[in-house]
Amino acid sequence: IGSPAKYALTFAPYRVVLTPDLTIGEAMPPWQRARAVALSRMAGVVWQERGLTVVPTLRWRTKHDYDNVASGIPTHSIVAVATYGSRRDPELRTEFERGLPAMVERLEPSAVLVFGSTKARVFTQLAGRTEFIEYLPPMAARRDARLGKTIPGQHSLFEVA
Repeated sequence: IGSPAKYALTFAPYRVVLTPDLTIGEAMPPWQRARAVALSRMAGVVWQERGLTVVPTLRWRTKHDYDNVASGIPTHSIVAVATYGSRRDPELRTEFERGLPAMVERLEPSAVLVFGSTKARVFTQLAGRTEFIEYLPPMAARRDARLGKTIPGQHSLFEVA
């Protein structure tokens, strides 16, 4: 991550910043997974201390990461997840779909910002538990709009003020 403080001025014009979405690899020992989560959270603390509104990004690889990932996140807050990495890998997709209900159960978030598609069944199953707000990359959002596939709660990145 380097020095998160040096990015505070760069991020200042934005209404909200997300904590870094650091990879948690399958081969990483538990201490490295915990370190990745801690580094992400520390960057968020630095930015929050500088007056930025920070949303924590949740990333897990297996059920063994759930406690660490949920640690320190207030219940009923807004959190963020990304589906990009799990879309094409069946194993990652399965782990994401197992973990999302666990995170919703533990954190009871008021909303989940989803960077990527919310077309997976797990989002439908959890729809009554929290609000999912989908953010798509500009090309995907334009494609969906052209095909008439936009849905309520779907936004293109960089278009939300």
